[in-house]
Amino acid sequence: MPEVSFELLVKRQIRRLEEPGMRCVELVHEELQRIIQHCGTQVGPVLETQYYFFIQTVIRSFNAAVYGVTGTTFGLLLSASAIPICSCF
Repeated sequence: MPEVSFELLVKRQIRRLEEPGMRCVELVHEELQRIIQHCGTQVGPVLETQYYFFIQTVIRSFNAAVYGVTGTTFGLLLSASAIPICSCF
């Protein structure tokens, strides 16, 4: 049963990638926060609060969606009964 062994190996590797993948989403979010803070200071004090609030809201909603999709993708890959294998070769 080489297919079963291969599937176990692949799932183990997917599990190992799950935490770094989710951490990557967090790091991108943190970097966007830093960029927003830097850009917000260049629009002037009057617009800075409104600008910061609006962009923060957008970034948070996208972050929640990306985090959810990433988690779901890993979950689907790990729960798949058979991992699709390219039969090109």
